Amino acid sequence: TGFPSPSMIVPPKIVRANSIFSCRTGFPLNIRLICAPLRPEDVRTLSYKKGGKTVFSFENIKGQWRIKEPYDDLADDRKAFSLAEDVLMWPVMSFEEDGAGPALTGLSAPAETLEIRTYDGRQAKISLGAVKDESKRFYYASVSNREGTFVISKNSVRNLEKEPEEF
Repeated sequence: TGFPSPSMIVPPKIVRANSIFSCRTGFPLNIRLICAPLRPEDVRTLSYKKGGKTVFSFENIKGQWRIKEPYDDLADDRKAFSLAEDVLMWPVMSFEEDGAGPALTGLSAPAETLEIRTYDGRQAKISLGAVKDESKRFYYASVSNREGTFVISKNSVRNLEKEPEEF
C-alpha cells in the first residue's frame, strides 16, 4: 500500500549535534536552524538589543503577547509570535572554520543580540557580529550554549528592522 508497517517505523531518537536543545527527530534538523527544535509557543520572553540598547522586548503572559520595552503595551499576537518563530527557525547559511576569530567575526563585542527565555527556564542568546557579505546580508553569529561560529542572513528575519509600534 506504500505505507510502512508498524514494525518498520523507527522510534525518534535524541540527536544532540552541538545544539542548544535536544532534537527529537530521526535526523539532525537542528544543525541548520539556529535554535531548533525550540518551539515558538515555548517562548516566554524575547528581547533585541542593538548597540547595547534595547530596541524591543516582548513577553508572552498567559497566551497574550505584550511589548515590554521601550514601553509596556499589548502587542499583536500574530506579529509577535511570527517574530519568535522567525528567530527560532533562523537558518544557518554556513558554519565557519575555527580560524574565524573574534577580530574577523566581530563577536567579541557583538553589534546586536537576541535573548530568548522559555517557560521552563531554558535560555539562548544569539549574537550578531560583523557583516560577511553585504549584498546577501550575511552576518557572523554565535549562540550561547552552542559551539561554533555561523553565518546567517538578516533577510530571514526581516522583523528586526521594524519599529516597536509596528508590533
